[in-house]
Amino acid sequence: MSSTGTVDASSRLVPSATVVSGPLGDELILLNLEDGAYFSLSAVAALAWADFDGRRSIRDIAQLVVREFEIDEETATRDLLELSSELLSAGLVQIVRVP
Repeated sequence: MSSTGTVDASSRLVPSATVVSGPLGDELILLNLEDGAYFSLSAVAALAWADFDGRRSIRDIAQLVVREFEIDEETATRDLLELSSELLSAGLVQIVRVP
């Protein structure tokens, strides 16, 4: 696994071991135990977070988002790539290398 690199539609992500998450109202809160930083995720981002299991690619998760919310696949993929890049930069996820 890698905490650096570039996220693309075929990337598979997993939460970093130092991150805990929990619901708060309509949002999901992520807490990085290493630096104490916390992040708030919307319902769409929380759905993606739940599917960052190392088995599904960003493209796969975008298709789930399309089915769950009224959004087109291109927008879903673009938004998930942006979210994934931000989470990777913050050390909240890692990229799973698939052979």
